[in-house]
This record gives sequence, structure tokens and C-alpha cells, in this order.
Amino acid sequence: MTRGLIILNQDRRFNHTYTFLQSKLSIEPVKTLEEFINSIQHEDWKFIILPVRGVNDTGYIDGTDIVLHDAILPKFTGKVIYTGLISSLLEKLAEQYGFRIVSYLTNDFAIKNNYITVEGIIETIVNHSDKAIYGSKIAILGYGKLGVICAKVLKNMKAQVTVVARNDKDRLHASIYDFAVLDYSEFAKRITEYDFIINTVPNKVIANDTLASLIGTETTIIDVSSPPFGLDHEFANTNQIKAFLLPGIPGKIAPKTSGLILGETIYKQIIGGE
Repeated sequence: MTRGLIILNQDRRFNHTYTFLQSKLSIEPVKTLEEFINSIQHEDWKFIILPVRGVNDTGYIDGTDIVLHDAILPKFTGKVIYTGLISSLLEKLAEQYGFRIVSYLTNDFAIKNNYITVEGIIETIVNHSDKAIYGSKIAILGYGKLGVICAKVLKNMKAQVTVVARNDKDRLHASIYDFAVLDYSEFAKRITEYDFIINTVPNKVIANDTLASLIGTETTIIDVSSPPFGLDHEFANTNQIKAFLLPGIPGKIAPKTSGLILGETIYKQIIGGE
């Protein structure tokens, strides 16, 4: 049986990923540099599964004391490294030492994970607002994979959904599915019309002068993007604008389900020879 290592950090999802994979593969959990060095001395391992954020640009595996350096990297030659994010350093090391990198952040994983994110968005609305989703006016900023799923789910819950997107093709696609559409300049003029604003874009798409229009209103912003995020949250908090910053929802509200999805995705890649 193919033997591999999985690096565990504080991400609760990965404990469930490990539990799933150990029932199907010969896999050893590793948490410390000492354990890592001991494990890679054996020549029979074929792969390493890294945490979602992978290796940073100083060589450290995310959330651990394990650093990839010249003394241990020759052991990686001919092996496969499964990771979420692929840093420029990891790409460089792969080329230098002859190992292969596979990202498990596939389209299939993203779609499943995005449904969990939408559950978290709904939970936030239910727990932090006295307005129902039914009949509410909701603006969704961004029409990528998450924006598409979020728009469809909330529309099915009978919300009045407007998709805000920069790209003409995205707005056309959204309009085909009978969503109202706006570009960002139009949205900025109409921002006070919405009960809820959901941002999926990892860039500042709401300027502070636009954000200031919400001072004293009941509008709720839910930002589920990654850094640098879609707005200045410090400005929002200072001015008592109701804004929630919720990156990484799946790992927080449903670590078991999210971890199992990760495990299933990685397992398919391993047995499929990716």
C-alpha cells in the first residue's frame, strides 16, 4: 500500500481529513519538525499532504515549526506534494529538487465548499438581523463560483437578489438567470437600497466614501472574502456600520464536513495518480 504523510496544524478540518484518509491509505500524521525529520528518513513514503495554506515564502509549513531546508529537501525527489495554495517558493523548490505539486483546491472541492459558506452566510443573517431573507433586497458583490452559488440559493429563498460585477460577461450571465445586475459605480449610488450586502471579492470594492452612506442605516454587510477584503472594516466598526468579516467559514462552522470533502478530493487525486 502507498505510504504517505499528512501534516497537521491547528486547522480542525485536517483532523477529519486524516481520519477519513487513514481508513483508506497508509498514512502517518506529523505535527512537529522532529516527527517530520524522522518520518522522511524512511524511503517508502510516496507523498506528503500539506495544510491548505501550504508553505510560506520563508519555507515554513503553515501553522507548524516545520521548515523545508536543503538538508531534507533531497528526500523529496520523485515524491508528490499535495497542498492547497502553491507559493512561489514551493514551485521553485519543486523544480530544483524534482518533486511534483498537486493542489487539492479543485473546482469540485470549491463548489462543495461554497455551499457550506452560503450556509454560514444564512446563519449570520438569521442570528444577527431582525429581517428575514424572504423578500429582502440582497446585493452580492462578485460573480465567481461563490457568488453564483450564493445568488442561486438566496433567490430560491425568495430574496430579491442583485448581482454586482465588474465584468460585462458576468453581468450578462447573471441577467440570463434573471438576476438584477449592476456595475460597481451604479451600486455605489444605490448602496442604501439593500438590506444585506454580501461581498465575495478579495479586493476593496466598497470605498470609504461609499461605505459612509450606510452610517445610521440598518443595512448589514457580510464579507466572506480573503485579504485584503472588500472594505475597510475598521472604518465600518468605527462608524457603527453593521459589517461582519467572515473568512474561512467552512472550517469554522462545519470542520467535519469540510474536512471530509478535503479527504475525498485528496483520495481521488492519490488513487487517480494526479
